[in-house]
Amino acid sequence: MRRQLEVNQRIALARAKAVKELLMKKYGIGSERILAEGQGVGNMFSEADWSRVSICTIEEAN
Repeated sequence: MRRQLEVNQRIALARAKAVKELLMKKYGIGSERILAEGQGVGNMFSEADWSRVSICTIEEAN
């Protein structure tokens, strides 16, 4: 089970990094404004399928 959690964590981080790269390349958002963090398996939402998300926080440029 521990191995599966580690794999899910790596997949979640890779997904978050891919979203960050897309935001940088497609929309020109600076990397210093985006925090990419993979959470692995969690129960953020009541429906399991809803927890397969990427949430991005983009800071407003000064």
